[in-house]
Amino acid sequence: MTAVSQPAGSVFTDIEGSTNLLSELGTEPYRKALAEHRRIVREVAITESRALARTATCGAGRPAV
Repeated sequence: MTAVSQPAGSVFTDIEGSTNLLSELGTEPYRKALAEHRRIVREVAITESRALARTATCGAGRPAV
């Protein structure tokens, strides 16, 4: 077993009202907004912890965008 040199954890973000936002913006503008959200979260995670293992999307009940 390898010792962990830094604490490990998880971060979950939720875009409140994302289903309505998708309807209001349309697919392409929503896709761009979601990409920017993910970029910001990724940037902060890497800056603060110097690592990012993986990202995942819930997407339950939503179209793939």
